[in-house]
Amino acid sequence: MGNPAAFTVTARSRHPDIDEDYDADRHRYRDSYVDPDRVSYTLDLDAFPGSEVVDVVIVTGPKGKPHAVEVERLDLPDDAVSYEWRIDQRDGPFEEAVSTPIEQSTVGGTTGVFGTPYRLTQEVPEPGVYDVELQVRLESGGGPTTGQTVELRDFLVVSIGDSYASGEGNPDRPGEPAGFDLDAEWWEVVAVPILAFELTAAAFECGRDLLTQEFAAISQAADADIDMDPAPRWLEAEAHRSLRAGPAVAAGLVEDVRAGDLVTFVSFARSGAEVGNGLFGPRVDDDGDSIDGWIGHEGELDELRDLATRIGERPIDALVVSIGGNDAGFSGRLTDMVKEDNPFLALSLGDDDASRAAAEAKVDAALEALEGTASEPGALDRLAAAVDDLDVRQVYVTEYPTAHFERTDGDRVRVDEGCGIFSSWFDADIDRADAKLMKAAAERLNGVLRRKAGELGWVYVGGVADGFRGRGYCMGEDSFFVGAEGSLVKQGDTKGTLHPTAEGHQVYAGAIAQALRRHTIEDRPPAGAVESVRLAASGHDGSDDGTISVRTLLDRVSPSPPGSVRTLLRRL
Repeated sequence: MGNPAAFTVTARSRHPDIDEDYDADRHRYRDSYVDPDRVSYTLDLDAFPGSEVVDVVIVTGPKGKPHAVEVERLDLPDDAVSYEWRIDQRDGPFEEAVSTPIEQSTVGGTTGVFGTPYRLTQEVPEPGVYDVELQVRLESGGGPTTGQTVELRDFLVVSIGDSYASGEGNPDRPGEPAGFDLDAEWWEVVAVPILAFELTAAAFECGRDLLTQEFAAISQAADADIDMDPAPRWLEAEAHRSLRAGPAVAAGLVEDVRAGDLVTFVSFARSGAEVGNGLFGPRVDDDGDSIDGWIGHEGELDELRDLATRIGERPIDALVVSIGGNDAGFSGRLTDMVKEDNPFLALSLGDDDASRAAAEAKVDAALEALEGTASEPGALDRLAAAVDDLDVRQVYVTEYPTAHFERTDGDRVRVDEGCGIFSSWFDADIDRADAKLMKAAAERLNGVLRRKAGELGWVYVGGVADGFRGRGYCMGEDSFFVGAEGSLVKQGDTKGTLHPTAEGHQVYAGAIAQALRRHTIEDRPPAGAVESVRLAASGHDGSDDGTISVRTLLDRVSPSPPGSVRTLLRRL
């Protein structure tokens, strides 16, 4: 006898498709992906998952061409004639009844069911609760019937910020250097405007590895690139935005298509973004000129506001922010320390101590500007005020790795000097003191982000630094950071250097996914929590003007509300 109770309902993933869901020419997500009035949701129903294929029969098609047909054995009554599906939306207008006939045939001496009548793909208009009923109809009428209830939820997760959020160093499809040959002088195809020389055959044979390393170092400092054919493929090439980035991967990790939990993921991250140059305004080059004319928006927040207009009343369930690294100037300070060491890139041999002191002073000033003071709001306060104008249920700010030049030696992890392009015979190096300074600065930046998250009611996504521990740039295949040479070969420039590898982004994604599950996906107020907040608010003595702070209010609530404070308060 058939067992229709075995049927499954699976929601189709909402993870964006680089070709279908993003318009690279218009630099925006397609309405069919983000506009609630145009989005549809797909349910895949399977009456007998795992049915057994008993034979593969070769038959002749209508044009005389042979093709293979699978014959399947289903555990069904002999007089079963059809699957009868019914999908009804609770508290909504959608209802659909579909009948798929069950036909047994004999082909090549094999009798069985051809095709897949037990599978049904059904579009539904919106998230909600759907009752799904299945009957195996018999010739005599009636037949075994069962049903399931599916709650379809769609969480809108938006990522903004810098190169860690954009996926720098990890194009969706790596390119290939034009004419690249491991046995040829491949650097000859690279345009290095600051240095021109010819390599003799003897130099090529004697210094191959060393010259390759030095070429990458000079390319890094001179912003050189190489011709790529094919070019690397990015979700958004102008921002070096990729679906391999940690936030995008995290969105996929928290989707549970069997449970009906879907994630619509949208990223506006731009490599090199700062709060002022990137989030609030366009990124600028060294001369202060905008490099974001391609988008027609001042910054990522303008893209976000545009999205808010297009999605209407739909809230943003989670806003994931990676920002502060460029504001603190890690990339710039690293370049400063290298350039000052390099006689080809500076007017002198440089002064390591002076470079470190200058870099540290710049980081100090940048962190203060980011965090603010008792009398002067910082850049993160300005960002929080802008986000408060949007309908965002929960903001997440992500931690940065601090292990850029850490090495693992047995059970011991230590900060060590640079290698590769950061250990150069041009003296363009990162020594141990430089590396320790960089680690300390990253730790201080994380401290600023953690404190501000607490003040602003954001979720601080920790665990990233611990996940990268001991996996520094110089750990070879065990490193979680992209090498300069790898960046050149994959994306045609060295901009990916010292950004997370695919493995590093898995760590990053895992930390974000854990936070999303806790504070957005699974964060539902316990019974009575909303009423408790109402009672606490109605009974407060408040301040002189009758107001009460959120912190004071929540201290009075019992039981304690969940972490998503903004979500809870909106229900009042």
